[in-house]
Amino acid sequence: MVAVASRSERAWGWLLGLSDARLCAVVAAGFWLFSAANKMLVRGTLLAVHDVPVLATPQQYGVQYLLLIPVLALIHYAAFRIGFPTRGRLLALVRHLALMLGLALAARLALDAAHVILVSGDFRLTDLPAILGSWVGSPPAADTDPMDGVFEPLILLTTGLDIVFQYLIALALVAGALGWKRYHDAEQARARTALEAERARGMALRRQLDPHALFNTLNAVAATIRPAPQTAITMIAALGDLLRETLNQERELSTVAEEFSIAARYLQLYALRFPDRLHIAIDEPADCAQVLVPSFLLQPLIENAALHGVESGAARVDVTLCARALSGGGVTIAIGNTVHAEAVMPEPATSPGIGLSNTWRRLCTHYARTFSLRWERPSPSLVRLVLELPALAGP
Repeated sequence: MVAVASRSERAWGWLLGLSDARLCAVVAAGFWLFSAANKMLVRGTLLAVHDVPVLATPQQYGVQYLLLIPVLALIHYAAFRIGFPTRGRLLALVRHLALMLGLALAARLALDAAHVILVSGDFRLTDLPAILGSWVGSPPAADTDPMDGVFEPLILLTTGLDIVFQYLIALALVAGALGWKRYHDAEQARARTALEAERARGMALRRQLDPHALFNTLNAVAATIRPAPQTAITMIAALGDLLRETLNQERELSTVAEEFSIAARYLQLYALRFPDRLHIAIDEPADCAQVLVPSFLLQPLIENAALHGVESGAARVDVTLCARALSGGGVTIAIGNTVHAEAVMPEPATSPGIGLSNTWRRLCTHYARTFSLRWERPSPSLVRLVLELPALAGP
């Protein structure tokens, strides 16, 4: 079942990849082949089973369609060159009617020529007067008359209407195929435009976070210069390493392992200010290390966790970070920190803070609301921000 679907998708993809002219040729050729095979099969069945008189034998119809191949190609080409413009529609209609009349005459001529070819094995221009004479009631010679004793003008009309009806169906199929291709191309273009817009929006949201994290870190360094200048120097060096790593993360997506590395660097930098109070526990991801997530996702959340933990006034501030794989290739990431017992956590979607609100919007951009971002409270003095993210496809 999967293999059939795959072949079908490849076939549709091949058709959609054709130019307009080639798509028209493929659809028209397919229809005329079907039409010829159908007519030969029906006439052959009538002759073999019911012995019903028919206008021509299956062999004659087969030769007729072979002779009509160049005529059909030229008429289809001319029809799409004429089109049906907004201005000059009456003239275009007259031209289309002329094409249909020409096809009707060519079809009858090809049928009579097919009879001559099958009877005599050859067709010469000298046979034309006899054939054309039969069209107005003057039967040709006995050896070339395919329908002796039948009212020829009525047969001519019947043959012409039959082939013109098929031609109109072919035009409708070709026009439908072109319309379908153009609709598909337009949908693909709209999807690409929307995807590029979403990516640009995601990158813009990330670039809001980069200076935000830098300013907060510089403020932390400034607050440390006087009381602990050596610590401030160490923090500046660590900040340089962190900035170098984040600047190298210009990709739209990064792995969980890379995100944990950046988060660990930031927490180590923050811990230099509060070596006795801040306690960090990072559970390195093993089974989900290569899962892709939006780049620079965890840093603002880790920053919030450390900041609010320190501001809680607790003598011991715990910040935890862990991840585990989800079935289907996704990942769950949990960030925990110490808080005031009476602290109320803001809703991520409406948070006034830059870090949490931008993270929510970035996740909406990448996951289209198929993710989960929620607060948990294991104890009055501990909160945990939990992200459940489905798997993302790589670039």
